[in-house]
Amino acid sequence: MSNKFAEWRHMLWVKLQLGTPSGLRLLMQETKEIALILSKPYFAVYHWQGQSQGGPLTVSYAGYEYAKPDLKSILFIEEPTEKVVGRTSFLRLDQLMDSPDADLSYLVADKRLVHRLPRQNALMLVYRTRLTVDIRGEWEEVVQRFHRTVRRNEMRLIRKYGYTYETSHCITDLETFYRTMYLPTMRERHGDLATMFSFEEACQYFRRGTLFMIKRDGQCVAGSVCYPDCQVFYAIIVGVLNGDDQLIKEGAMAACYYSWIHWAHQQRYKTVDFWGSKPYLMDLFLYKRKWGATVGVSPDMPQRIWLKIRHDTPAVRQFLEDNPCIILDDKEELWSLIVTDDPDNVAPETKAAWHERYDTPGLNGLLIRSVADLLKSEKIV
Repeated sequence: MSNKFAEWRHMLWVKLQLGTPSGLRLLMQETKEIALILSKPYFAVYHWQGQSQGGPLTVSYAGYEYAKPDLKSILFIEEPTEKVVGRTSFLRLDQLMDSPDADLSYLVADKRLVHRLPRQNALMLVYRTRLTVDIRGEWEEVVQRFHRTVRRNEMRLIRKYGYTYETSHCITDLETFYRTMYLPTMRERHGDLATMFSFEEACQYFRRGTLFMIKRDGQCVAGSVCYPDCQVFYAIIVGVLNGDDQLIKEGAMAACYYSWIHWAHQQRYKTVDFWGSKPYLMDLFLYKRKWGATVGVSPDMPQRIWLKIRHDTPAVRQFLEDNPCIILDDKEELWSLIVTDDPDNVAPETKAAWHERYDTPGLNGLLIRSVADLLKSEKIV
């Protein structure tokens, strides 16, 4: 399929999504996923070998091709060797169990497929979580839902540098924001792994919503594109001038978050949706949660990650310890998971620090396990 046709098809899908009542949108997403499954009822199976933070690591992978680059970047410190070792039918996904040489096995696919795989020695993760902020009530109540570090640090920076915001529906302003803020920020923060909205896609959301322009000393230094859907206000595209990390340190990105929540509250929306996050308790997730976000499973994001732990090696232990994550139980409820060598002897102050750092509304609790625990468990939770 040519790139131009793929882009045209994607843009058509975006237009259909934005033009469809919310009650029918989930049905459209379900129909799309089923059509994708039927159009290509098998996955190529890959073996990756490379160096991780903890040493040599071998991984077997099957699933959506778009998930591969990001997953490799988390697992390996440099591009691993990759070879196709076969393919597996959707009717025989149990063949993924037959990878004795792999330290870890992954499947990234629709939940209808992933849920057919066994949970023994395996973790189930959402591909992207949903993060939303309840903005009902008086403004003072909303502010009190922010983490104290937001009230102490981010809001102090907003006042110190005198950030203000304006909204715009001018296409020229959008073009300037896209070229001088969004693209540089994505390249600076994500490099070759950046998955960016095209300008045409940004326009579709802009026409439905608005552009926020964050100003400092009369100059626009940050911005974002947001759009409404019923009582929810979605914040989806954001950037700072020239991708300048110093501006971020001085609160320009915080001013974006503040502007969304403040404006949406004034307009009497019920919720601000931060457009989700990867299922890892890492920087972006932790930053969004500080603004009072609740984590959940989005009904229109049916992709799941199945991670099978095969061997207890230094590389596997290091990877799991470095990447605390959010996992799903049988009821599709969320838990945070920390892996450590000796979970029964974690110091009380360390455990308290983990709860302070990771506890988030929407998570049922914090699980502390070792790799040995995960290998012998029928189910993690």
